[in-house]
Amino acid sequence: MTVKERVRRFIEHLGISQRQFESQSGLSNGYVGNISNSISHAKLEGISRAFPQLSTSWLLLGEGEMLKTESESIIKRALPESSAIPIPMPQPGEEHELELIRKEDSTEFRLVGDGQYMIICPLVEQSAYAGYVAGWADPVYLEELPRHSIVLSKPSIGVYRAFTVRGDSMDNGLRGSFAAGDILTARKLQHKYWRGKLHIHKYKFFVLVTVDGIQIKEIIDHRVEEGIVVCHSLNPDKETYPDFELSLADVREIYYVKARTEPLD
Repeated sequence: MTVKERVRRFIEHLGISQRQFESQSGLSNGYVGNISNSISHAKLEGISRAFPQLSTSWLLLGEGEMLKTESESIIKRALPESSAIPIPMPQPGEEHELELIRKEDSTEFRLVGDGQYMIICPLVEQSAYAGYVAGWADPVYLEELPRHSIVLSKPSIGVYRAFTVRGDSMDNGLRGSFAAGDILTARKLQHKYWRGKLHIHKYKFFVLVTVDGIQIKEIIDHRVEEGIVVCHSLNPDKETYPDFELSLADVREIYYVKARTEPLD
């Protein structure tokens, strides 16, 4: 079996199209069909980041099994801030004991020490999805929302929101996917950057606040000229959760996921 044949076998195992595989791996359209005897190191890194469960030894040499063991295949690509440390929300007044670095649009950054910062931002709970769609631009509404706190190492300054995951569309049963009740801390992507290609190879998962509701999805394609993004759910039940196109004209806010916090028992 050639390298190209092994790539196609893996794509068949995933149950996705060749174009989806290329897009998620950062490969050009038609790349798989043009594979000859091997894959360059740069291209292999892109594939490994997108599909960490794939054994590179099997892919390149045909050695061993196609998939890594469960302990090797924990999905890490979604959350670049792997050092995220969830912490309890400070009691009223306690957070002010930490040095306030910046406050922007209901988001506070406070210095914890050793290069780590506490981000305190509004939390959009499952029951508040509809209310947030109506009040996302209202400062009074935002200040009335509950707060979520998390510590990140050297985070990008900006506007943050936390969203409690609702439903199972982004749950594939593996660690790294998003189960109902998980809290996603996400940074806002300013509207001026929507006109260019979204960095979907760097940040895979996005929170999209639309005129109809809140969507937490993986964006697998962005057709810039048409203003269309293609949204993908991790849940393998594609009859219930098929890929779909979304016009950015119907989107009010875009956030990209920086960290996931599992609910406390």
